[in-house]
Amino acid sequence: AFTIRDVKKDSTARLMIVEESEDTLALAEKVIAALTASAAGLIVVTRRAWRVEENEALSASHHALWALLRVAANEQPER
Repeated sequence: AFTIRDVKKDSTARLMIVEESEDTLALAEKVIAALTASAAGLIVVTRRAWRVEENEALSASHHALWALLRVAANEQPER
């Protein structure tokens, strides 16, 4: 599950909070839909996309989401 909402009233950005259990393909489809649905910026909150401590487990789907968002940011830097 995920949530998308405006960061604040009259904001030009929206916030997407992603749950850890998201399937990678479903997550990518939801992010692409969110990016195409609005011209507003999209702030995405992930969990365990990057290792903070040496023994910490990574979330493969959240790590893949970072890659997708980096590509989107490079393709549309004005957003």
